[in-house]
Amino acid sequence: NYADLDTANVAINVATVAYYSAGTAANNWSFQSYRTWVGGNAGNETLWNTAANWSPSGVPGAADDVIIAYALYQPVVDVATANTKNLTIQANATLDLNGNALTMAVGSTFTNQGTLRLQGVEVLTNFANDTTQGKVEYYGTAGSATLVGGSTYYDLKINGANTWTPGAAVVVNRNFTMPAGTLQLAGNDLTVSASVNLTGGTALTQTGAARLIMNPSGSATLNTGGLSLRNLQISSGTVTLSSALTLAGDLVITAGTFDVTTSNHAIVVNGNWSNSNGASGFSARSGTVTISNATTTTHTITGNTTFRNLTSTTSVAASLTFATGSVTTVATGGVLTITGTSGNLLS
Repeated sequence: NYADLDTANVAINVATVAYYSAGTAANNWSFQSYRTWVGGNAGNETLWNTAANWSPSGVPGAADDVIIAYALYQPVVDVATANTKNLTIQANATLDLNGNALTMAVGSTFTNQGTLRLQGVEVLTNFANDTTQGKVEYYGTAGSATLVGGSTYYDLKINGANTWTPGAAVVVNRNFTMPAGTLQLAGNDLTVSASVNLTGGTALTQTGAARLIMNPSGSATLNTGGLSLRNLQISSGTVTLSSALTLAGDLVITAGTFDVTTSNHAIVVNGNWSNSNGASGFSARSGTVTISNATTTTHTITGNTTFRNLTSTTSVAASLTFATGSVTTVATGGVLTITGTSGNLLS
């Protein structure tokens, strides 16, 4: 194999790829420049804006395809705006924008096989998040911040003692974790296609009918970390509870299975209970479901559900309705407890 170039003095850098389009003219060749992160320049080991941290040497520009490779020192942007053409974060690698802007060339692609770290104040231009792989981690700690990477993610991690306000519904195509901070969704849904772990977080707040929707294709876990949620919807797969669950609103099972596991985690519902998947929808084991009157006093149980222990007690006037056509069963050995107080009946 050989290349017959009819243009004199063609110099090709080892980080340059040549492409040829059909034709006979010498100018049908085009070249694309790559810069790969190596890091480790003494005294500037992690700094983006240090030429020696790149191969070939030189800070990336708007015409450069940038590859963030895994290295001992991972890049932290230390310039007001980082410029790239296509941007790839390879497996196990991390790029930290550090609150600075990222401008990508028009029509370029972001590929994330590792982790993109954001403070939530960055300006991202011509950026479209990779929603099929990789993780985006938000870690800012100063005041309110938004999810600047968009509304759809593959893995999403909220890891900053901050209040994060997306302003729109959020979709996570795999796992959602929140080891620190508050996610303030207002009236917007959070849809997660695998597991949810809120351990360490401060709050996940929603209003009205907004829901945490879990729709895994297989098995997933829900760990609330002791946080109360608004409304929960199980839409597919098998969701296993790995902590106690308290809902200010409703629990809805449209499909799939919700399992309290052999740990028999307690469930408290302050709104309504709805199970459209019958016996397969809820695995009660030896757990207890409590219909609480802490936030509302009108409750309905809809669908065919077998509980082990079902409790509803009140110190105010309240109602608990078993929907017409639904069958509610308390399993053998279980306990049904429905209690009011004098002058404040549970009807």
